[in-house]
Amino acid sequence: MSEVENRTLRHVIEELVCGLSEADILQVKLGDFVEYVPMYAGGAELIPESIQYIASALVESGVSSEPRIRKGILSRSIDSPIFIYKSGSDDIDHHASGYRHGLLVVRVAAIMARADGSSSDEEIGKIEKLVWDMNYLSSLEKRALFAKANHFLSLEYESGGRAREFIMLALNRKALLDKIPEMSVSTSASLLKVAKDIAIADGYLDRGELKLLQEMYRALGLSARGTKRDLEAYAKEQYVSLISQTSVDVIPEVELDEIDNILGDLFIDFDEF
Repeated sequence: MSEVENRTLRHVIEELVCGLSEADILQVKLGDFVEYVPMYAGGAELIPESIQYIASALVESGVSSEPRIRKGILSRSIDSPIFIYKSGSDDIDHHASGYRHGLLVVRVAAIMARADGSSSDEEIGKIEKLVWDMNYLSSLEKRALFAKANHFLSLEYESGGRAREFIMLALNRKALLDKIPEMSVSTSASLLKVAKDIAIADGYLDRGELKLLQEMYRALGLSARGTKRDLEAYAKEQYVSLISQTSVDVIPEVELDEIDNILGDLFIDFDEF
């Protein structure tokens, strides 16, 4: 790595750092950096060495990313998005109960946002608010979780391989539904509220969103017949005018110790790429 090449890449990254003074996260793609990567020989994919070169320059500039790519163990498309944010002076404890609860909220929110096949700006904005309302998290943890949420919602930009499999695993609704019956009433109620908040965020009730809510009701041992009616009532309480995309029903205090004990794989913060 020559000093000139390193300075050129750093210059690009420093411009991004300036942008982070006005935004919590920024979306870029690996292809934005390939011009400054000496081992890049063209093509639609970056080899692990090229990714590690980019990742090292990000870290040296005080920038973290989702997905975390410091190890550079996977080849990835140059169109793969990464979401960058300012690092802090301390590392995040990914095993802390508060962070793990935040990760669960983000996953539930992302699963609901993707229930109709895509996510809207309003849903992403609601996820951001949910994250920033978690007063037990540090600003760094909030930035990291919001970046992770955006990564979860970037499935269509991942052409295949381990990166796509990671997102699909994170958004595995069956894993969530299988764990719901094991939760306390307070925990399951808090997650159901998160799902409802995302479902009404854009003012539309889609069949896929309604189906997921009904599955959550059934997992809780509740009748799913009144799900749509319940959601419409909740939207009214939140002063949201809800437009239904389907005319037919498709048939907050969290206990952090419980979360640590029972949710297992749902909380895994996957290895770096």
